[in-house]
Formats: sequence, structure tokens, C-alpha cells
Amino acid sequence: MLLALACVKPQLAVLLPVALLAGRQWRAIAAAVATGLLLVLASAAWISPLAWIDWITALREQGDYAARWIGANRQPTVAATLTLFGMDRASGLAVQAAVTAAVVLGVAVAWRRGPSTAAAGAVLAGALLATPYGFNYDLPVATAAVVALAAGRRRVSWPEAAVMAATLLLPMVQHLTSRFVWTAPLT
Repeated sequence: MLLALACVKPQLAVLLPVALLAGRQWRAIAAAVATGLLLVLASAAWISPLAWIDWITALREQGDYAARWIGANRQPTVAATLTLFGMDRASGLAVQAAVTAAVVLGVAVAWRRGPSTAAAGAVLAGALLATPYGFNYDLPVATAAVVALAAGRRRVSWPEAAVMAATLLLPMVQHLTSRFVWTAPLT
């Protein structure tokens, strides 16, 4: 049921269906779908069914709005990073789509054997890589990914430790410096 609530931030929940299907988590899928439908019906009854039509219409425009009004230096995504380096938005989104496809494949492979802490970490880390609409305030998900990926490991190599430490520190650095220095690509 909690998975349906994660869809409040759909760009961060896009990999959940991939993970659940790959892991054959039929009960979780059924519970998430049922809860999601219940929430949709309740909100339609409370507000109006037209609110969902308006939301879907606004959703298509949100990406263009974010690209125009929120600086790429505050968007730690592949597409935004490429625009910082001079690539046009359409090409950046094409590369983003390729990265997203690779992340989807990686999450599916990670979940083939069912749920695990490492598989959950793959979904969390992948969520930040797969979306073209991430913002610096979404980066606490990276902390959860590091914790999930490191949990249960007896040893971590120094390159892994360096990447994990950077993943923990760079969101804070980006938040503090994004007005002056482009740290989003590093993040």
C-alpha cells in the first residue's frame, strides 16, 4: 500500500513497476494498484474527476516549465547535465532516454531473484538516474540508496567507499554551491 503513496512523486516511482514485475511480487502489485485506484477514486469524488484530466494536461507541460524556469545547475539529471555542457534539450532528452532504458534493464536484473536490500538500493539509485525531472531536493533518495547498497556488506573497496562518500556529500555541496558553481553534473 505504501508503494501507491510513492507515486506522489511519479518521477521517483517510475521504476517500482519494473522492480515488482521482475521480482514477481504479485501481491505487492495488486495492493499498490488497488490502493492507487482507491486514492484516485477518493480524490475524484472529493475534488472532481476533471482534476485528473487537468493534472494529466499539466504533467505534459511540467517538463518544459522546469527546463525554462529552473536552472539546469539545480537539476542533477543526465539531460540537465548535457544541456549545461551545451547540448540542445531534445538531444539531451534522447540521451536521457537511453540512460533510462539501461537503468530499467539494470533494475529488472537486480530484481530477478526477488527483493533484497541491494535490489532496493538499485531502485533508489536508478530513480535518480532514470528521470529527466529530478531536482536537488530529491537527492535524499541518494542517501537511502547508499545505505541500502552498503547494508550487509562485510567489505567495501576504496573506490566503492569513495563513490558512496561522494554520493552522500555532493547533494549538500550542490545545494550550497549551485548558485555559483555547477556541481549538478558531479552529483
